[in-house]
Amino acid sequence: MNTILFVAYGGGHVTQIIPIVNELKKNPNFNIKIIALTIAGKKLQQRNIPYQSFKDFIAKDDHEILKYGTELAKNIHRDNSDIPYEETIAYLGASFFDLVKTHGEEKAYKIYEDRGRRSFLPITMMKRIFKEIKPNFVVTTNVARAEKAARIVALENDIPVLAMQDLPINITSSKNNEKSLIEPIHANYINVISNNTKFALEEIGYLAKDKFVICGNPAFDRIFNERKKINDDRHKQKILFAGCVFKDNKVIKESEAYHHLELVVNAIGKGKTIYLRPHPSEDISLYQKFIKDMSNPDIILAQDYNLYDLIYNVDLVISYVSTILLESLYIQKKVLQIKLYDMKYDGMPVGDLGYAWQVKETKELDKIIPKILDDKTEIKEKLKKFNADFPRQKAAPKIAQLIIDHLNEN
Repeated sequence: MNTILFVAYGGGHVTQIIPIVNELKKNPNFNIKIIALTIAGKKLQQRNIPYQSFKDFIAKDDHEILKYGTELAKNIHRDNSDIPYEETIAYLGASFFDLVKTHGEEKAYKIYEDRGRRSFLPITMMKRIFKEIKPNFVVTTNVARAEKAARIVALENDIPVLAMQDLPINITSSKNNEKSLIEPIHANYINVISNNTKFALEEIGYLAKDKFVICGNPAFDRIFNERKKINDDRHKQKILFAGCVFKDNKVIKESEAYHHLELVVNAIGKGKTIYLRPHPSEDISLYQKFIKDMSNPDIILAQDYNLYDLIYNVDLVISYVSTILLESLYIQKKVLQIKLYDMKYDGMPVGDLGYAWQVKETKELDKIIPKILDDKTEIKEKLKKFNADFPRQKAAPKIAQLIIDHLNEN
């Protein structure tokens, strides 16, 4: 029986692997193992998917790992987080142990102080995991740290590995890439979301020993399921505004978020239904206060709506760099990107690549929103271009079949 090992962090990374795991589980000839990193375990647990984490590979006599982990956890672990305390200790301790092993303790502390968890590459722990699980095939997303360690150990042992790039990348931006922003990945197979992304990654230095495959992002497979109509007929035109605030590369400052809501809502104008959906990292109370202050029954807080049903039922989606922009294009909707940022690594270039309308100053909103809502021809060209670059089928079945074919042929 072949063992397939998945290694993934939380958020959108573990969301990519879940549909593939479910596809492969249909075949009784595969033994599926998952190493859930940081908050990934919570999402797997919610879906009753078995997994292991670093703490399951720590022994009582791992004194140095436990010592380092306990020390570092004091400044990082939160009791209300989705990561068990024992896992925090195991993950930090095993990762820092390798940093000490490579650089010595004094230098390791300096590196950690400067780069934090970005400095981690837990090769020793990953070798321990591989020795116990004995995988025949390895799947990761595109993250560094423990996922990179899994790819390194797999390639060193001639174990085939598939890495997945989840979002599109602007080829123009990638040529000016800084290594600190995106690091090339080496794997047997690299799955990408679009043709354009494949070209961009090749420019950066991604290396697929066997081949690049363009299967799409499994996390978006639910987009292709049947959608439900939202019974809200107060106005013919409906617009969704999706918020987004980044902590490191701020699109807008949190102090400016209220003002931006005003600008967008005023530019949309009256006589339309406006759905406001906060980003998960945003303070929802800001949106609640804004809606109360506006005292307009046509402005609706939509954080609890099914996202894809909501997108399906609106005429226009507006946001900054949220993945909602991409998901809306998959659902064949008009999209307006407010691009108030300039990043060398642009992970959501839907405006630059011609799939969506784009403004770089909020003062342009008044003119462009009515134009987009009235448009009947330009949207056809934008979606034609998008559909030519992005697969219009579910990704997980194709990726699962790639893994099966490889194992059957070798």
